[in-house]
Amino acid sequence: MSAFLFLNPSAYSEGKRGDGMTEKWARVFCALLLMLLICFPGLFRTDASERLIAQWLSAGRPSYAGELEIVLINAQADGSARLQTWLRGRAAAFEKQYFGIYPSVTVMSAQTLNSRIKEGDMPDVVLCSSEMEDATLRTFAPLNAPAFLTAPQLYQGRLTPICQNGFVLAIHEDALYAHGVLPPGLYGPDSAWTEEALQKWPEAFGLEEDALLAPAAALLTSVLDESTQQALCMAQTYTAKELASGKVGVSVGTTKLLYALYADKSSPSYLAIPLPGLAGEGQYAAVCSTGEEERMAAASAFVSFLLNKASQRAVSMLWAVPVRADVTCDTAELNSLWLTFSEPQPTLVLDAAQRRQWAELLARKAAPEDLRQWLETACKVGFRRVK
Repeated sequence: MSAFLFLNPSAYSEGKRGDGMTEKWARVFCALLLMLLICFPGLFRTDASERLIAQWLSAGRPSYAGELEIVLINAQADGSARLQTWLRGRAAAFEKQYFGIYPSVTVMSAQTLNSRIKEGDMPDVVLCSSEMEDATLRTFAPLNAPAFLTAPQLYQGRLTPICQNGFVLAIHEDALYAHGVLPPGLYGPDSAWTEEALQKWPEAFGLEEDALLAPAAALLTSVLDESTQQALCMAQTYTAKELASGKVGVSVGTTKLLYALYADKSSPSYLAIPLPGLAGEGQYAAVCSTGEEERMAAASAFVSFLLNKASQRAVSMLWAVPVRADVTCDTAELNSLWLTFSEPQPTLVLDAAQRRQWAELLARKAAPEDLRQWLETACKVGFRRVK
């Protein structure tokens, strides 16, 4: 009502029609107000409204309006409620910025997605690992890689990385003290320390059981010497929760292990050392080739949104590593890990057959020399190693 009164002199002076001076001043006031609106429009607009107007006028805004189906494959290395919460939060933020586009998140298995695609029922965006059927991968559209990516695209640009896992060496200080072993220094164990530790505590080393490439991370890093690498490769596997509770003194795992250590407030004190030399697989995004150009452009905009600075900073809630180097982490426990992986790391991506071969080698307790040789050979013969 107030706006109407300001802009309508007769309404503003209603009930005082006999008073000419009142109506005159009302007209003058309205004229001055209109001049202010024309000359200084920013006085009556908030920063938020300016951003909204700018977004609407942006030339890059997709012309599509309607729903976008975002499918999350639930069998991920970090396939937890945190991942779903992060994705739904990003979808809500995208909807606020891109008016008229309504993304919805559906969680399903890879088998369900494969069946849907075979029937011609394709979603718009898929978040998955690299383990997808070739027939499904062929339905994804290649995307141009942004220059800031620190992790590689896969399958000729059909899978774009959203976040990745780094590997860490976790040193459980209280657990070592309990077995009469002094913790190593800030740079990790060396051969002399490893020999002494294993004499006092033969089960001092462990591996995260869900981290298939943890032994490879130990073998390929420059942080550990050869004897320590071999000891870790031969170690038993434990769940991240067991490792966090101090089951062993020294362990290698992904950022999932680091999260378990941080989340378990009763866990012993620990030191986490990033292991450069190998990046673990993380989460990838793909746009389905639906044949609808405007809809695919909106889906591509959603993938780009997952790569913006705000979204990449938010991957700290996943305890993962962003795929761009120009973001900072608000979580102190992840700072060193983010800095270590701020430059591109070699990424080993195994297909199903190679995963089986690697798992069989680990199950047979193959010697570290054999594991290293297998890695070196595999890298030369189609092992999808991308720098």
